[in-house]
Amino acid sequence: FFFFFFFFKQKTAYEIMPSLVGSEMCIRDRKEERCKKEMEMLKKLADEAVNLADLLEKHRNERISRIAEVREDCKDEMRLQANYLKKIEDQDNEGLERLKTTVTDEMLSRFTHQNEVIDDMQDVIKGFQGTLKVFGKNS
Repeated sequence: FFFFFFFFKQKTAYEIMPSLVGSEMCIRDRKEERCKKEMEMLKKLADEAVNLADLLEKHRNERISRIAEVREDCKDEMRLQANYLKKIEDQDNEGLERLKTTVTDEMLSRFTHQNEVIDDMQDVIKGFQGTLKVFGKNS
């Protein structure tokens, strides 16, 4: 047996066909160009992601601040309403106290008048009884 070893040297694209060299270079250049463009796009996306994160944080902080302002406004409004209700309650209590005083004074006046009427009736009855006694003795 004879072994023949054939050593083939790998041929370059230029050796295979001279017209492929330009194509090969074009493919390599397009690949590098595409990689550069993809890297640029990735960098732009990363920058945009950072910008969006910053914008979201800004809006979040603005919302937190606005919520705090609204809470303070609500607290102030509730204090104003509480003061207003207290004022109305005080006015109502004063009105009720005046009404109570007026009713009490009226009731005392009526009781006094009734006592005067009763005293007058007692005087009339005593006078009538005295008259009856006088007529009773004379008859």
